Amino acid sequence: MIADQVSKKTSIPFKEVMQKRIGRQTWREINAEYDIVNGQAELPRVSVEPEKVKKLMQSSGLSEQSIVQAYVTAFKLDSSVETIIEKLKSGYSKARIYSECLVSKFE
Repeated sequence: MIADQVSKKTSIPFKEVMQKRIGRQTWREINAEYDIVNGQAELPRVSVEPEKVKKLMQSSGLSEQSIVQAYVTAFKLDSSVETIIEKLKSGYSKARIYSECLVSKFE
């Protein structure tokens, strides 16, 4: 997925980007080569346990995609996944979730 995004941003063929990664270049090195801003030494990873996703799907009625997105959003906002899921269940848009979480952090 990262190679796909690099390819889109740079118009460099996907295979070329993958060859660089297979050749042991880090994503940071590849991004720097193509002038893509990336200040992180390592790209963030979000741990999502399949059993927990199924449990949250059953209890919330949300789709698997929505649950996984809730994990990513919670990670980005340093919030709990349960809090984000409750907001999604209440009909909050992604923008509203971000807005409320960020405003509360800076008050």
